[in-house]
Amino acid sequence: MTFQATLVAHAAAIMNVQVKNNAGATLFSTRMSGAASLTSHDETATALSQRALDYAIDNAVRNLVTDPAFIKALLATRQP
Repeated sequence: MTFQATLVAHAAAIMNVQVKNNAGATLFSTRMSGAASLTSHDETATALSQRALDYAIDNAVRNLVTDPAFIKALLATRQP
C-alpha cells in the first residue's frame, strides 16, 4: 500500500496603503488584503507556501489597482 501526502498552504497578505499629495494631505488610505489556499501532492512545503504567498500578494495588489478610489487619488497627485 502506497500513501501520498497532500500538502495544504494558506497565505494572507495585508498592506496599509496611503496616497498623499505634495502638501502631505492624505488623498486615499485603506487596508487591502489578498488570500490564497493551495494544495499539492508533489511540491515541497516551502515551495507550496511560497507559491501561496505569491498568489496572496498578487490578489492584494490586484484588489488595490482595480479600486477606482485608488486610481482617482493617484491621478490627483499629477503635477500640472
